[in-house]
Formats: sequence, structure tokens, C-alpha cells
Amino acid sequence: KALVRAVSDTFLPDPARQQSSAFEGIRHVHMTFTDPVLSRRTVALAQEAGAGLSLDLEAADWIEDPAHMRQLVDAVDLLFTSATSRAAVEARLGPLNAGPGKTIVTTAGAEGTMVEHAAGTARVDGHRVDVVDTLGAGDAFAAAFLHSWLGGAAPADALGFANAAAALSVRAYGAQTGMARPGEVERLDAQLSEEPHHA
Repeated sequence: KALVRAVSDTFLPDPARQQSSAFEGIRHVHMTFTDPVLSRRTVALAQEAGAGLSLDLEAADWIEDPAHMRQLVDAVDLLFTSATSRAAVEARLGPLNAGPGKTIVTTAGAEGTMVEHAAGTARVDGHRVDVVDTLGAGDAFAAAFLHSWLGGAAPADALGFANAAAALSVRAYGAQTGMARPGEVERLDAQLSEEPHHA
């Protein structure tokens, strides 16, 4: 099984065609790193609109210019990364720190997840689930965290909600088939909060 990303004009928007009007009324912009010029343009327009910014950063997205990567990481309010990718990024940029206005979420599969922010650190253990297909689990996690966090939940509560959503997402083939409705995620999150967690 392999996920192939075919980067083309149909995959990525032309940075020159991005207009500030498209960002009007937007509260938050979530990005996956793709192209330096596109990411710089997106960050600038989001900041101009007063929107929050989050980034899903994978080691595979690394480019040769560490200065650009540092600028991008510093620009976002919320950074999502896996433990493996974080180690690779920190080897090049140095430690990633969650200072004032910065939140970092690190996933480690069955080992659980961690959220760091100015007020402290919270961890949620991994959960034993019957895995059918992990495709899309990371996207489900990030979407659920943002849904909860932007809805006013504390970072630790958003982490638990996201962990439950990701656990449910692996129960069926395909990136969308296993996606759960919010009520279903809430029920599992409540159930997992009451039971011992398994790594």
C-alpha cells in the first residue's frame, strides 16, 4: 500500500492567483506544507485577515532552505507533527518550543499523543482498536483537534477528542469511509476517559 502525491497545477493553487478576498471572514487557516512560495503567500494573506494558522509538518516535506522552514514554523499558532517527523525537524532546526501563543501537538500512533502550550503539557495514551486502514487518520486527528479547540475546548480536552476521532477513522478502508460524526466521537472520548488506556 502506498500513498502517491502527484504535485501539479491541479493539485496546488497558483500563489499569484490567491486573493485576499478569499480570506475575508476566515477565522482559521490550516495548511500542509507543499511549496515555499505558496506557503509564504498563504501565511501573509491569513495574517492580513487576522486568521489563526496551523500547520501539519512532516519530515518528508523538508526543503533545503532551513531558514524558510523556521520562518514557517514560527509563523503558525498551532503545529501538528508526528514524533518521527519532529525528531527529524528538530535535528535540523533545533528544539520546537511551545511558548506564548504557540501550541504543538505531537502524535506517536499507539504510543499516544501530546499537546504542549504555554500553560503546560498534556498527554493522552494510545487506544487499542481494530485497525482496517490507517489512511487519513492523521487528517482526521487534526480536523477533530481543530474542531474542538476552535470551539473553545482546552488543549487537553481537544487532544482527547482528536484521539477518539482518529481511533474511529481506522475502522474502514479509505480516508473518508471511517470518519465519525461528532456525537460518535464524543461518546467514545467519554468512554475512553473512564477506562484504562492501552498503548
